[in-house]
Amino acid sequence: MRRYHLLSGMMLGLTLIVSLVFIPRAEAQTGERCFPETGFCISGRIREFWEQNGGLPVFGFPITPLQEELIEGKPFKVQWFERNRLELHPENPRPYDVLLGRLGVDHLTSQGRDWFAFPKSAPQSGCRFFPETGHNVCGAFLSRWRADGLELDGRPGKTVAENLALFGLPLSGVIEETLSDGKTYQVQWFERARFEMHPANPPQYRVLLGLLGKEVRSLAAQPASPAAVVTGDAVALREGPGPEYVEIGRLGQSSEIDVIGQFNNCAWLKVRHRAQPLTGWVLADAQQVTLQKQCSTIPPGTFRPMTGVLQPGQQSDARGELTVENGTERDGIVILTIGGAPQMSAYVRSRDSLTMRGIPDGLYQVYFSTGSEWNGREFTVNASYRRFRDMLRFETRVSGDTITYTTWRITLHPVAGGTAPTDNVGRDNFPGVGR
Repeated sequence: MRRYHLLSGMMLGLTLIVSLVFIPRAEAQTGERCFPETGFCISGRIREFWEQNGGLPVFGFPITPLQEELIEGKPFKVQWFERNRLELHPENPRPYDVLLGRLGVDHLTSQGRDWFAFPKSAPQSGCRFFPETGHNVCGAFLSRWRADGLELDGRPGKTVAENLALFGLPLSGVIEETLSDGKTYQVQWFERARFEMHPANPPQYRVLLGLLGKEVRSLAAQPASPAAVVTGDAVALREGPGPEYVEIGRLGQSSEIDVIGQFNNCAWLKVRHRAQPLTGWVLADAQQVTLQKQCSTIPPGTFRPMTGVLQPGQQSDARGELTVENGTERDGIVILTIGGAPQMSAYVRSRDSLTMRGIPDGLYQVYFSTGSEWNGREFTVNASYRRFRDMLRFETRVSGDTITYTTWRITLHPVAGGTAPTDNVGRDNFPGVGR
């Protein structure tokens, strides 16, 4: 057996109770202040709060007038800004008479993403660890988190309580995501914000706050998610798109569900129950579920496949074997190609291993990607794309009654004494699964 190890190159509702004294600033302005950039104005307590607690960099421009909306079933006066939503609560003493929306939580929920499922970490040197959620905030993101906060005590500087009151606790570690401009950035989610790293900006503007107010408001203004109705009785809700996945619940007849994703041309639907906290996959059997939208309008849904071969080779009598060990914290996909064309592929979960058998003879280039939130074709969060620099040859020989064949073993994580250098490849140059 040949061992082939990766050498290196792969670095690979919360409540805050604060009891402090607020000293209002005498210079606070409460008259109307208008912004030609969006055509909206702020005034009164909203303007005072906006100016005292960070202004444009923290909240952005107003994108609605002050208006009444239902928040958790109760009517409040609210005003939306590019980065958050300010709510008037005159029943509370200052400074709690203005509250911020938990738009980080809200936006993740609207995407069908469970922030409790983000990988946790242990305390790290030079970072601030939050045991409440199991995440670290480090480097430039930590500096940005500490730079602003809600004014609670009227004293210079920002306390941890003031930082928490503005941004909340971290909901994730630093991950890579493709944002609305189509580009991929390092981001970190908080209860009330999304921090984004923009390395091309000047140093003071490299960490920006995401436009969650615009994004959440835009989603709310769009037509409802593709809806479906359960017509069967006790339809199984599963963790992934297939009968092999664990059943996590049952949907009763006439249940109304939002369709937030699909797999295999709508053979399976990722759904969210409108009345219960249930999100999972159902078989799109017309006798069990009636889909109200065309499949082409539904994006691919994300899930976590089980370790196994996704695309087998074409020769049933082939004997080559490749054992893949994934010692990283992320799931991985391994693709074997010849002449740039995918021949076999396999999914290997974090801290798991798999032996791919029946590999036909040939000289293969091996690609691999790691990340999370798999959509059937690629990882949509924290995706990295690499290939082994050296190619793997599989060869079968028959001599009398003796058959010999090639076996290889590779790791997706760096190991001491590793002999397998890897190279980064761009997303556009990474071979597709099943193509």
